[in-house]
Amino acid sequence: MAYEKIGWKDYPDQTTPINAQNLNHMDDQIAANAEKNDTQDQAIQKNENDISELNLKLNQKGKRIAPLKAS
Repeated sequence: MAYEKIGWKDYPDQTTPINAQNLNHMDDQIAANAEKNDTQDQAIQKNENDISELNLKLNQKGKRIAPLKAS
């Protein structure tokens, strides 16, 4: 689901109040993004571990794939 911006307006405009509804809207998206980042970090770690394991197996056969570049 795409994030829907509030479209904040400057005071004295009253159409975008700083209230629980608008603040929770932002909080919910921040939490969802943090969860996605955690999931992606876990996937990256798993992939790095898989590559290391494959490198170990290839080293045992005298071969090697390219090393990981620092992120």
